[in-house]
Amino acid sequence: SIVALRPESYLKTLRASVTFDRSADIANISVPVQLIFGSDDRLTPPSMGERMLEVLPNAQLAVIPGAGHLSNLEQPALFDAVLGDFLAEHATRARFL
Repeated sequence: SIVALRPESYLKTLRASVTFDRSADIANISVPVQLIFGSDDRLTPPSMGERMLEVLPNAQLAVIPGAGHLSNLEQPALFDAVLGDFLAEHATRARFL
């Protein structure tokens, strides 16, 4: 999938990722949160998730071993297990209006 990317679009995404900052709003999240980081992610390292845990009272952190920034593609079975467990744990919280 990376080969199919257009370089200019990818560079715009990288710029936005680096400059976009909503960290001040994180403390306002009141629902359960599953943080998933790749152990080898250099763009958003697990230490970022550890800092997020300090301000997110309903968060849990999973670090996917042997994965970088695209942990869902690099370690799909582990990623799916973490996300599946989280969704199963909170399935009764979903409300449809």
